Amino acid sequence: MFLYIPGGPHPISYVRVLLGIAMVRRCYGRGPWDGLEQAWRLRYPLSLAADSTGPLLAALERQVAQVAEIALMGRLRAFGGRALAEVVDPNQVSPDALRRLSADAGGSLLSSPHWLSRECLRLLALTGYRFVAEPGRGDDAARAQDDLMRRIGSTVGPFVWAA
Repeated sequence: MFLYIPGGPHPISYVRVLLGIAMVRRCYGRGPWDGLEQAWRLRYPLSLAADSTGPLLAALERQVAQVAEIALMGRLRAFGGRALAEVVDPNQVSPDALRRLSADAGGSLLSSPHWLSRECLRLLALTGYRFVAEPGRGDDAARAQDDLMRRIGSTVGPFVWAA
C-alpha cells in the first residue's frame, strides 16, 4: 500500500484510496465511505510505511481534499477545457441514482448483457457502493464486481499496446 514507484502512472495505493474517498465526499458529502476511510487508516497506519516514503505520504494525506477538488473541478485541456465532473457527471453515480438504477432494472441488473452494454460504469459504481454501504455483504459485492469486471473485459477483447 505504501510502495512508491518513481515515474509510475498512478499515485501510491494508500493515497489513491484516500483520494477516491475524498472525491466521493466532495460530490456527495458524508456517507458510508467515511467508515471505509476509518478502516483504511486503521488497517494501514502510516507508521508501517518505509522511512523514505512516510513523510511524503503524510504530506500527501494532508492535501488529499485539495487534490480531489482539483481533479474533479479543474479545467483540463485534455477535456476541451472542461472539468472531469463535467465530462463524467457525478450525479449519474450518486447513491440515489444507483438505487434508482437498481430498482428500475431489478434482478437482471448485474447479469443482463443489455445493462452491461448500456451502464457498465454505473454498474461498477453500484458494486463499489454496495461494498462500502453494505459491510455485512462485502464479500458478495466484491464477487459481483469481480464477475462484472471479467464480463466487461470479455466484451472488449484483448488490449494491445500501440508501438
